[in-house]
Amino acid sequence: MEPSKNIIIAISRQIASGGSFIAQSVSRRLCFKYLDRDILYGAAETLGVDMSDISGMEEKSSGFLENIIRFFSFGTPESAYIVPARRPVYDRDLFNAESAIIRKLAAENDCVILGRGGAHLLRDHPGLVKIFIHAPRKERIRRLMDIRKSDDCKKIAAEIDESDENRRKFMLDMLGIDWNDARNHHLCIDTSATGLAEAEEMILKLAGEKIRRIRDEKICNRS
Repeated sequence: MEPSKNIIIAISRQIASGGSFIAQSVSRRLCFKYLDRDILYGAAETLGVDMSDISGMEEKSSGFLENIIRFFSFGTPESAYIVPARRPVYDRDLFNAESAIIRKLAAENDCVILGRGGAHLLRDHPGLVKIFIHAPRKERIRRLMDIRKSDDCKKIAAEIDESDENRRKFMLDMLGIDWNDARNHHLCIDTSATGLAEAEEMILKLAGEKIRRIRDEKICNRS
């Protein structure tokens, strides 16, 4: 089967870097399918659970202690078995379900994928554009304080640090890669330096170049 020649823009981002806003804006301007909550919805259907049961697990990798606690929440080995109120879902279950959905949708659509290791999952896709959106911690704290309408700097800083660590560990545990390694991306953008609008234009320019190359390949193959 001939590999899909769809254009896939996979955007990884740090929390409060503006990556989600940029991803949605790029998808609208290119008329590409935007893949974010659709992936979670599909995974919930695949796993037979509600979205609310797994939404907090995305882009996280549970530690050893957390997995032990989850195991014993269904009874100790010596106790009588009690049917759990909801089906237990583990990190790898969710990752595998979302990975299958990402691959399927990427084969069918030009799309923008937000997070979830999409850039690495689709690394062999000929139309892939890999983007990493980031900003200095201080700038992200200020931005998230504005978004949350909060003046609790310590709380917001802790939320950012936890998110960064969760995503770093998720990428390492599930895909074996360093999330912060620039070599895993085609383009890394510091939005504190460029602003959101210029970052968007940079991505559109790179995507346009990828579209031109794919189009030229198709023309050559027909000749």
